[in-house]
Amino acid sequence: MEEYCPICKKELEMEEVLEEIDEGTGIYVRTQVCPVCGEGLTDEMEYIRARKELNEQKNILIAEQKIFKLENSLALHFPKSVTDLLELHEKELVKIYITGNKKIMIEPC
Repeated sequence: MEEYCPICKKELEMEEVLEEIDEGTGIYVRTQVCPVCGEGLTDEMEYIRARKELNEQKNILIAEQKIFKLENSLALHFPKSVTDLLELHEKELVKIYITGNKKIMIEPC
């Protein structure tokens, strides 16, 4: 069966390569790359498998911080490496969840 690139519409045999799903994760998907226009095509099931693997990755310790008192509350300082990774900015609203085993999850709104 003949295959055509959805971008350049050329008949072709695609070259299969491994492509990292998100930079630095070490999780790869098999992607077919059009040798004519360079478009990458990933099978939906392959993409779902990789995303599931990414979601199941163990938590990675980025920093250890001491909790400190700030007026009548307790506060936690987020290092720049964490705020850069999460793309958090000053005065940005976040959601704070308490999960099982006394774990805290913070998610940008």
